[in-house]
Amino acid sequence: MGIEIKKKVVKQFEFWYERKHRYAFERRLEAVAKSMRPRKEHLILDAGTGDGEMLLRLIKNYNCFGIGLDISPSLVFLAKTLARISPSHFRIDFLVGDVECLPLRSACVNHVYSAATLEHVPNPFKAIKGFKRVVKHGGKIVITTPNPLYEPMFKIASWLRMKYREEGGYRLSAKVLRLMAEKADLTVKALKGFTLFPLPISFVERVEERLAHKFSEVKNHNFFMNQLLILEKP
Repeated sequence: MGIEIKKKVVKQFEFWYERKHRYAFERRLEAVAKSMRPRKEHLILDAGTGDGEMLLRLIKNYNCFGIGLDISPSLVFLAKTLARISPSHFRIDFLVGDVECLPLRSACVNHVYSAATLEHVPNPFKAIKGFKRVVKHGGKIVITTPNPLYEPMFKIASWLRMKYREEGGYRLSAKVLRLMAEKADLTVKALKGFTLFPLPISFVERVEERLAHKFSEVKNHNFFMNQLLILEKP
């Protein structure tokens, strides 16, 4: 069953590069970068890298090293092609692989991030345990997923071609994400939301900043379209 689901995911995202929502992508990149802040000598893993753009941007901004992994051979080929024209190409490598069974040795990377990926994985808990295995002690694991409360809005947006159409997927609430992290014996450093509206409106972004600050203490994520989980390996 899991293999068939993964085949559907690979086929579904073949043309994601051409249709991805730029603003949503930039917000995810911003959330990951602020949460991780890798140092120059660090090696980071992008689990579910897609076309590799997020990893390339992080390496350029932080001058670190990176591994991008994706289950789609066509997206990994595209990522490698785009990386060749980047000045940072010697700092990055891309692999075809499954986030549920990472083809990496234990404790080999400083940080792991997985942006908008776990909601497409049949066994997200297995993936989280894999992230824990490959990251070094004290390293961060940063995960973003859509807020399942916004699912009707996401479907309408995809029908209107305002976002890439994604069939299926799994609902991962903030509560479920926290439970999986705690079950994996990872330290939850933060669990919060980001993105109030899918378009770049400065007023809305200012309101979002205030809400994020005001409600961070009571851990209320229902306002936001995306969830951000920041973990640390003890």
